[in-house]
Amino acid sequence: MAAGERKFWDLLAESHYERLVLTWVSAVLAILLVAFGIFLVRLAARPKQVVVVPGAVAVGVYSAGEMPASVVVDFARNFVVDLSNFTPASAENGFLSAARYMSPELLARFESPAREQLKQLVANRVSQFFTVSSYALEGRGPSVVRFLGEKITYVGKLETERIPYQFRISIRNVESTHENPYGLIVTGLEQGEVSVNEPRQPGAKPTVAAAVATPP
Repeated sequence: MAAGERKFWDLLAESHYERLVLTWVSAVLAILLVAFGIFLVRLAARPKQVVVVPGAVAVGVYSAGEMPASVVVDFARNFVVDLSNFTPASAENGFLSAARYMSPELLARFESPAREQLKQLVANRVSQFFTVSSYALEGRGPSVVRFLGEKITYVGKLETERIPYQFRISIRNVESTHENPYGLIVTGLEQGEVSVNEPRQPGAKPTVAAAVATPP
């Protein structure tokens, strides 16, 4: 009988110990769950960094160094529009907007003659407009974008010239910055009148009658 009683009390003590252990384990797990829940709530409420790709046609994940063709074309088109569409009042602002996307080498060749010509444009009340009729992405590394269209020139209110015209822009990737969110710069610029009278084979490029990196 005594042996049976001792066994009963031993079992009771063991069960009490196990309940104590389970209570502590439950308390620790509860604390961990509460802490994890707080962490998840704070993580969900924290503002997320948003990377905007100018000109991207769809939301998506882009690999590092990858640049969609649509972004390259959009960048080149904005550059051409800033450079080639102006009135006497907006000519300098358009040039400055385009110049910040030029490579140092291109800007060094382009800036001095462009500023001289800007003075003449303002003094003579010259306005210019270029409308894009088509474009072609000719290369990717570095990228080359060609725009064909029509250039219209005014002196005062009088239209003086309406000619087929071309811009050919060479572009390469750089690190994006606040001032240059595209992460692209223009390394080469060709522009000039397109010869429409010269017969061409299918797929041949039109002849350009203008110098490289010449201001508009």
